[in-house]
This record gives sequence, C-alpha cells and structure tokens, in this order.
Amino acid sequence: MGTGFVGGLYYLNDWTPGGVGIDFLPFGGANPRAVRVTTLSSPPARSATAFSVAPDESWLVWAQDDYRSTDIMIIAHR
Repeated sequence: MGTGFVGGLYYLNDWTPGGVGIDFLPFGGANPRAVRVTTLSSPPARSATAFSVAPDESWLVWAQDDYRSTDIMIIAHR
C-alpha cells in the first residue's frame, strides 16, 4: 500500500563547481539524481556545519559566516 511519500536525503555539497550548496537526493527510482536546492552565498559556518529541514520540507535553516559574523539563514523550499 503506497503513501505517495518518496523521501530523500538533503546534504551539504562543496564538491560542485559554482560554490557550496544544499542538494537533495530522492530515494528510489531507476536513476536517482541529486537536485540543487540552493547555492550558499558564502561558506557555512565551520563551527556549525549542520543544517535542518522542516518535517514537511517547507524550509531549510543553516548557520552562515558573513563578514566575520554568523547569521542564521532560512528559505522557503516549496
């Protein structure tokens, strides 16, 4: 019995050209491919390299180093 929920993995990707970003890799499918969710304007804070995703995937939040200070950033994903 399917629920329609696919799910996947959000991860910090600093290996792609164009800068550090947060990518999403969906679970399942014949040929799953990662999708760029957002490109960060500056590297994430090294003291806090984690980020969080809302349970309904409507937002992401992370710490970011800007101008020698730290900001908490949030974006609407859907």
